[in-house]
Amino acid sequence: MVNTIKFFILICLLAGHYNYLQAQNYLQPNAVQGEPLGVKQGLSQGMINCIYQDKDGFMWICTKDGLNRYDGYNIITYRNIANDAYSLPDNYCNAIAEDENGNLWVGTNTKGLFVFNKQTESFYPVQVINNKKGNLCIREIKYANGKLFLKTWTDALILDVSTVRLKNNARASATILFSYNQWQPNKKYRIDNNVYALYGLSVMSNHSIWVSFTDSIFHLTPTADFSKWSVTIFTPALLGIKENGRGVVSFFSLPGEPANTVIVYKNQIIHFNENTGKVLSKKAIPVANPASFNKYFLLNDSSICSFSDSLVYIYQPQSGSIVVSERNKSLPKGAIISFFTDASGIQWYGSSGFGIVKIDPHKKRFKSFKQTHRANNFWALPPVYTPGIAQQLRDHYGFNWVALDKQGVYWAYLRTSINKPNSSLLSNNTHTGTITTHPGLPDNYVGQSNIYNDQQDRLWIYYQDRANKNFIARMNKTTGAVSASYSIPDDVESPEPFVSQFYLDQQGIIWLTTINGLYAFNEIRNEWKHWKNIPGNSSSLSADGLLSICADPNAPEKFLWIGTEGAGLNRFNKQDGTCLRFDEKDGLPNNVAYCILADSLNNLWISTNRGLSCFNPAQKIFRNFTEEDGLPGNEFNRYSAMRLQNGELMFGGVDGFVIFNPKEVLQKQPASPITFTNISIFNKPIHWKTDSANLNAPVGYANSLTLKPGQNIFSIGFATLEYRNNAKKMYKYKLDGFDKDWTSPSSRNEVTYTNLSPGTYTFYVMGANTDGVWNEKPINMKIVVLPRWYQTFLFKVTLLLLFAAALYAFYRYRLKQGLKLEKLRNRIARDLHDEIGSNLSSISLYAASAQKITTGNKKAETILSKISIGTSEMMEAISDIVWAVNTGSDHFDELANRIRSFAVQVTEAKNIELRFTDNKDIPDITLNMEQRKNIYLICKEAINNAVKYSGCTLLEVLISKENHQLCINIHDNGKGFELSSLESPTNAHSFGGNGIKNMKNRAAEINSVLELHTYPDAGTGVKLITPV
Repeated sequence: MVNTIKFFILICLLAGHYNYLQAQNYLQPNAVQGEPLGVKQGLSQGMINCIYQDKDGFMWICTKDGLNRYDGYNIITYRNIANDAYSLPDNYCNAIAEDENGNLWVGTNTKGLFVFNKQTESFYPVQVINNKKGNLCIREIKYANGKLFLKTWTDALILDVSTVRLKNNARASATILFSYNQWQPNKKYRIDNNVYALYGLSVMSNHSIWVSFTDSIFHLTPTADFSKWSVTIFTPALLGIKENGRGVVSFFSLPGEPANTVIVYKNQIIHFNENTGKVLSKKAIPVANPASFNKYFLLNDSSICSFSDSLVYIYQPQSGSIVVSERNKSLPKGAIISFFTDASGIQWYGSSGFGIVKIDPHKKRFKSFKQTHRANNFWALPPVYTPGIAQQLRDHYGFNWVALDKQGVYWAYLRTSINKPNSSLLSNNTHTGTITTHPGLPDNYVGQSNIYNDQQDRLWIYYQDRANKNFIARMNKTTGAVSASYSIPDDVESPEPFVSQFYLDQQGIIWLTTINGLYAFNEIRNEWKHWKNIPGNSSSLSADGLLSICADPNAPEKFLWIGTEGAGLNRFNKQDGTCLRFDEKDGLPNNVAYCILADSLNNLWISTNRGLSCFNPAQKIFRNFTEEDGLPGNEFNRYSAMRLQNGELMFGGVDGFVIFNPKEVLQKQPASPITFTNISIFNKPIHWKTDSANLNAPVGYANSLTLKPGQNIFSIGFATLEYRNNAKKMYKYKLDGFDKDWTSPSSRNEVTYTNLSPGTYTFYVMGANTDGVWNEKPINMKIVVLPRWYQTFLFKVTLLLLFAAALYAFYRYRLKQGLKLEKLRNRIARDLHDEIGSNLSSISLYAASAQKITTGNKKAETILSKISIGTSEMMEAISDIVWAVNTGSDHFDELANRIRSFAVQVTEAKNIELRFTDNKDIPDITLNMEQRKNIYLICKEAINNAVKYSGCTLLEVLISKENHQLCINIHDNGKGFELSSLESPTNAHSFGGNGIKNMKNRAAEINSVLELHTYPDAGTGVKLITPV
């Protein structure tokens, strides 16, 4: 790194002579490295006959083996496909052009002219009316206003293609407006005779045509409708061309100057004015073999260039000069036979067999100077071009910093040897070229020194003495002596200089970035302040090792920007000592900030281990640049930065140094178009012709993607059609209906989705070019995920209908079964009533009759009485059963009436007052047989016990409904009893024994609650709660 710093300082010392050295071709920036695009990168073949960019932004490349379409990531090749009438008939493509409808006109080598519909990916043959054979080899194509200008192997044609319509199973027809051979009355000068030695044919921007032969040059000018042509005939000598020579003649019309034509023949360049018919200038490229020049190219700036094996020759029509420079070593081998400049200014060079190299002039914004010196011989410039300074540099061990003052004088310290303290202060006046050596530091100087020029144009140095104390000293520029010296407190031992950078602010405070934090020195008060990293305090400095310092360009009185060695960038508040930190997660490319310079646009430029970063303090946005953008390398060095007098910035690194104008570098290209490029299902690319169930058009023109059932993993690719560094293109996307928000920007140009639910989604994507300019509107594609048969709406409706039918069938079955059960219950009730009831009634009657007959026989009377009573009780039980089974008794009012009837019957017999209350507002409740039976028997038991055992005079029955519960309260005013007596076998009430147990069991059967409330002399209450 030491030699790198030495080299950078040498360049800084020579910066005043930079323009002179550059003009003398001694200090030239390194050539921009080209990027290859060949067979390894996916091209079908290496012979590049034509390069073209369509209106959509795709690059089209004609080769001997197919037509290639390039999107910056991938290449698609169109070739002849057997049994496909709309594939490219001839793989050998020579030329291509586009019309206003987006159709491509393709010239082949043996099959003639074809028009390509990009939306159907179909090639249609063009039938030329009134054409002759021999025009099937199309060499060049130009299109303008419905007219096609063709240069064939044997003719020059102008076709009217304005009425061409593309239809399946049909040839497109075009009418010939002009044929040079048909127009030329002299067979000697017809191209199809093929007897000439000097040949050239060019169609100009004003639609005029130049044709050259060995002894004559024809210039044909058409009327507006191309029906008539006027001709001017020149001898080659008149245009400065040797007659009867051999070689190719090329004609170029200059953009914006249709009357001026540049004619090139071998190494001769003739500037001709058509209006005056005079040669304006004639230049000759100074080469030994003029015949080697047969291919020239018109560049965007109207200059014309040609290539030899080692040099590039550029003719500039405005000045009439020829600029000669070394041929870019990254250009393809062999002859350059095609050239194109795309919409963003990138130059595409096609070779005769080695593919394409694209060179981005955008990278020339960075003037990079790579190091070519050896480790021990770092002088890049020979002494003859650096008078007075180079020998001094050779005679000294090294120098440690360089400073430029406001007078245009560079200052540096040199040492004789690393082991000797002797040093001298060197100044280089860039205005006069005077180099002066001053005495330098005092004798006690032993360490490495850095030199600074402050904002008051005073010269300062940092140095160490023999006791390893650190000092800053103000120097006298006239004498080189020390004017004032100040010791820095808190010394720390380190192999690196203690002080890395010096800054004097507007208030006269000296700020030092060091390996031990930040120091501030008030020279007037002789007062030091010190700030360091405070662990756990995020508002302190992020590290103690500081490398660089720069005033905030917007608020220099308040903020300083501090670069650290591994902890990012800090904005230091001079008023309270707090810091705002920035690092890699905020966009800084690397956390080592070697140097910081401010430009005239109030941006900060930061050199790191991963390139240069431009930071906008107001917007807090980083914009990063790397070797891909034209830097000599990505790794920079400490102490190696300077702002030049013309406002350019210079940074040094391990691979050389770079000089640039921030205004030029920060200019942004307009947004580039974005398109969909590919779709894969289960990682297998699909094509609309073979997978028409998924796509109905080529990917870039399809408005929807349909995924069949089971196709639940798919990928979609997209590309910003800009042909620079793909890693710097950014994309963000969103699948509407699945993603909640846009994704964070990334350089990935493909996204994969899995397990999408059936439905319709919309995929949106936006792209940003390498300058960070986003498209105004996203592109989108509808994604339709078809359901499996069991996920379809029809299946769900069918399933719902089947379920409803099943429910209805079950309901009908239950209804039918209920009706059967109802009939069975009614029959049982009828049979019980008719058969058993009548038989029991007969038994009762017979017992009563027998009892009358056996009067006086007490034993018989007793037996017959028991039979009569038992029969009556059985009849009553049978009556209850018949009532319970009978479906006509299922309603609540039937239950209430039966309870009332029983209560009335037993209370009247005992002369007990009955208060029976049932809420008439209770809705008609339907009870099942179990509920009806058990409720009735529980109530019957409770009423019967009250009448028989309580000795009550009042019996109350209250029936009500509360919160979906049926409540029946039965209460008497009798003598009551202790609940504990229920356990006694001699109790005097029926609740003893199985009475209460049976009642509770019956309540449990119908999910009811039975409550018993009693106390001696306080009556007895029974409450039954039944859910309904």
